[in-house]
Amino acid sequence: MLIAYGLRTYWSGVGPDDGKDLLCIELQKSFFKYSEKRWLVSCKHYAGSNNSVGINDLGEITDLCKQHGATGYILICSIQPSAAVVTRLEEISKRGEITAIYWDAAKIELMISTPKLWRIAQKFMPISSESKKLNVTATEYPNQWVVTYDGFYFFLRNRIGSDYNYYFNYIENIIEEIKSIPMENEDHFVRIRSVYFDDKHFSCVFYLDYMYPNSDNPCISSAKIQEFLGDGYAKEDGRFYQFDVRTIPYFKGSDHFDPDHYDYYVPYDSYYKEGKERFRTEQEETEYYNGKEHLNSINENNRVVSFNRLENLFRNLDFLKVTRAVNCTIENLDRFYFQADWTKLLDDQEYEQERFFSAWFLFTVHDDEKFHQFISCLPQSVEHSFRLTQVQVYVPNNDKGSILVDEKNSKLYEFTVYVHPYNVKNKYIGRQLINNSFNIFSNAIEKYLNKQ
Repeated sequence: MLIAYGLRTYWSGVGPDDGKDLLCIELQKSFFKYSEKRWLVSCKHYAGSNNSVGINDLGEITDLCKQHGATGYILICSIQPSAAVVTRLEEISKRGEITAIYWDAAKIELMISTPKLWRIAQKFMPISSESKKLNVTATEYPNQWVVTYDGFYFFLRNRIGSDYNYYFNYIENIIEEIKSIPMENEDHFVRIRSVYFDDKHFSCVFYLDYMYPNSDNPCISSAKIQEFLGDGYAKEDGRFYQFDVRTIPYFKGSDHFDPDHYDYYVPYDSYYKEGKERFRTEQEETEYYNGKEHLNSINENNRVVSFNRLENLFRNLDFLKVTRAVNCTIENLDRFYFQADWTKLLDDQEYEQERFFSAWFLFTVHDDEKFHQFISCLPQSVEHSFRLTQVQVYVPNNDKGSILVDEKNSKLYEFTVYVHPYNVKNKYIGRQLINNSFNIFSNAIEKYLNKQ
């Protein structure tokens, strides 16, 4: 810890230390002349015995400091000093010759729960730092904390309130989602830097870094990570979630590299405190834009390919004609949230009534018996279902009402493929589910055609 803070530190070695565990030299900067302060460090590890450090454990502090040429004394203990020890240290400091202070367990925990020292916690306390047990360290601000959980180190900040307990279980759920993001290998990973909870507007911002070796290409775009996690949507807890994702290459062989290096935290602290989007470099902006465009292209392809395959296979059947086909429009469902007046929205959208969770085909069937034999070959399950409905057409009958059209040589049928809304977590999962149904029916039709 002392070396990380830039102090020159010397160990006393194995065996009797003559009251000196460490000596460290602190460089004190001045406008006129730099000077050095020599500190004697005494370490007491009594956590196992649960006893406080007492006066008899210290020795003669003033004499020890003079012996080692030190003008500063630090007692570092793994539990806490007794009241008598604290008083003794304060009295020595008041005399002015020696500065005497102590670090107890709480002080050490607070210090290592910082970006600068977190890698030290990971090295010397790997079990605790990787534990799923929630470890929250308070800061000098009542609405800000430092969190270690399941190997992640991040800041947690509320806009107003001073309590995090009532919503942290939802953060745990998001962490599990982050861990489930598909990666190429263990050298590609996502780290959480900070979480900002706007308890006034009930929204949450996660700051994430996707990190990959600079010898590789990214295996996933920041736009895809946002889509995977549901950026811009409210989740089951009712909160609105945003994910600020940066893509960062790193050189694994560098002695400066650490996945939780303070360079990933300190420069962005003002953004973390206010829930603002972090600045991106020109390269990051280009990557993000290209990733968005590529993702939109993939999503559009996913929207139409499976549906078009099914429609074309229906057209290959000689006993029916596809009179009309309408794809599922689940991608448009969330757009109704953004406008109070839906009139223009309906004009602009590829919208069909009741087609958010289903696709619809209108068949003109010329051989009814052969058609029903074919339909009986299509598999169904709870997840993959269809509904077949015969259509009766009525037309105006002058002033006498309506009259049924007698279709002697053909019949009309509606074939509807649908997914249950209960299974649809978001529009991407909904599209995947209905595409799975399209593909199952397409495979069955290909099998039917191959037998003819």
